[in-house]
Amino acid sequence: MKRYKAAIIGLGVGERHMESYVAHPDVDLITLCDFDGGKLKDISSRYPEYNFIDDARSVLEDKEIDIVSVASYDNHHFDQIKLAIGNGKHVYVEKPICLYADELRAIRSLLRKHSNIQLSSNLTLRTCSLFSEVKNAIEMGDFGDLYFIRGDYLWGRKHKLTDGWRKDMPFYSIVYGAAIHLIDLVLWMTNMLPVQVHGYSNNIATRGSDLKYSDFASVQLLFENGLIAEISAHGGCVHPHFHQLQVFGFEKSFTNTITGQGWLDGSESDTVVREAKGEYPSKMERGKALTSFLDAIVTGKNRPLVDQEAVFNAMSICLSAERAIQTGREMTIEYI
Repeated sequence: MKRYKAAIIGLGVGERHMESYVAHPDVDLITLCDFDGGKLKDISSRYPEYNFIDDARSVLEDKEIDIVSVASYDNHHFDQIKLAIGNGKHVYVEKPICLYADELRAIRSLLRKHSNIQLSSNLTLRTCSLFSEVKNAIEMGDFGDLYFIRGDYLWGRKHKLTDGWRKDMPFYSIVYGAAIHLIDLVLWMTNMLPVQVHGYSNNIATRGSDLKYSDFASVQLLFENGLIAEISAHGGCVHPHFHQLQVFGFEKSFTNTITGQGWLDGSESDTVVREAKGEYPSKMERGKALTSFLDAIVTGKNRPLVDQEAVFNAMSICLSAERAIQTGREMTIEYI
């Protein structure tokens, strides 16, 4: 069986990808890339067995590389993905896959021309066993008909917006960077796609800082069957990092908040929250998203946990949501 060779571009969050590559029996991680010389020096001192390079193009044009993780800054993703696909490399990309609709269309077009190439993204809430429990309950019909889902990405890391690279971007979207996780989670749990979106945003939490963009956004998704999902992204909240979720059906409710998680099976005043079996946040399981992608490449059969269509669906919704926020109008979602 062929051994696949891999590289990682961007050694911030990209460093977290290393474990999945190293653990896979059919993949060899050989090259690590970052334009920051100080970061390269630090990581090379800890992992001297790899090749280190500061030029992403050289990595993407290296014929020896079969798989690449794109974990660079958001505004570099499109160009690096385009070059990777054009050079026959499978791509695992940090969200967002790109910043603009024409870029997403171009990636879609490239993948149609290179049908042997697989692409996935690091939408890791799917790996959380607590949320798998909710998904299974929805599929079994335990909720009855769903009528409302609320998901809140409580980032609680304002400094990443005010002091980090995001403030220097030509464009940054809190929808693309944070809300996308809860949007993808809702799509995965319900196996449905919304048809319309409306939204609002503000920068109250970071007002007066160097951040030029909104740090908070709230988007409302309408599904064809009437289900409504409200997703918010809090970049500057006073709250521990947390993915809050509430799911309401006419027979059952589920809640995951900082004060507890579980099931509600009744509306009486003495109703107690029934304990959920799944774990959250399941940080040790997040690597499964990348591992399943590698398995799909190696076997040519398995479907990755986050497949290509899931990536395009989530990003299409985010693009329409951002447009709705900027225009102040409800938008029909265009799926690319």
